[in-house]
Amino acid sequence: MDSGRFDTWTMTFSARHISRRLTLGGVVVGALGALVGPASVRAACLPNGQKCKHDTSCCSGACAGRKHRKKCKAAPNRGTCTTKDPSCGVTYTTVCRVGSDSSDDCRCYVTTSGRSFCGSTLGGCFGCADDAACEEALQLSGSTCIDCPTSFCADHKLCVAPCPPCANSGQPCGNGVTCCKASDTCGDASVCCGISGVAPCGRATGGASCCSGACDFTKEVCA
Repeated sequence: MDSGRFDTWTMTFSARHISRRLTLGGVVVGALGALVGPASVRAACLPNGQKCKHDTSCCSGACAGRKHRKKCKAAPNRGTCTTKDPSCGVTYTTVCRVGSDSSDDCRCYVTTSGRSFCGSTLGGCFGCADDAACEEALQLSGSTCIDCPTSFCADHKLCVAPCPPCANSGQPCGNGVTCCKASDTCGDASVCCGISGVAPCGRATGGASCCSGACDFTKEVCA
C-alpha cells in the first residue's frame, strides 16, 4: 500500500471511530438526561404536610415536629414560591402571587432563615441584619431580610416586603403598596388613613387615623 492510500485509509478509519464515539456519547448524554429529567423534576421539593427530615427538603423551607414525625410546615407569605425557585437577581427571580393577588413586582426569594418568601424589594436597597430591621426600615409588618449575593446592597443583604405589599394606618403607601385595612385608603400625603363614614375611631385616638383628621364621636367613625 502506497503512502497516499495509507494516509487516506488512516483518516477514514479515524473519522469513523471519532464519529462513532461522538454518536455513542450523544446517546449516553441523552439517556442520562432522560433519567435525570428536566430541571423542574430534579429540583422537586416536598409540599406542606409531607414527612421530612430537613428544612431544605420542604418547598416552604420549614420542617418541624417531633423526631421521626417531622412534617413540612407553612412559611409566612410563601405564596406560590418554593425554596427551589431561583432567588435574587433581576433576571433570575420567579414571579409569584399570594392568594388571588399577583404583581410583576412580586418575586420569589429565600430568607436568611431558609424560608421561601413571595415579596417585593419596592425598588429600594435597605441593608439589614434581621427581619425586625426590615420591618422598621420599610414600616411594613411581615417584611424579611434576604441574603442576595448578586445584590449591590451592603453585605449583599436587603429587605423584602411581603406581597401583595400593604401598609397599616399611618404607614406610607403608594408605588404598589396598598392599605391593609379595607376601611383605609392611600391619602394625599401617601399615607394610609381612615375613610370618612367608614373607618372606626374613638375618643382615645381622636381623628389622628382619619384622612379628614376628624372623628364623629357619636357614630365612632371618621368624619
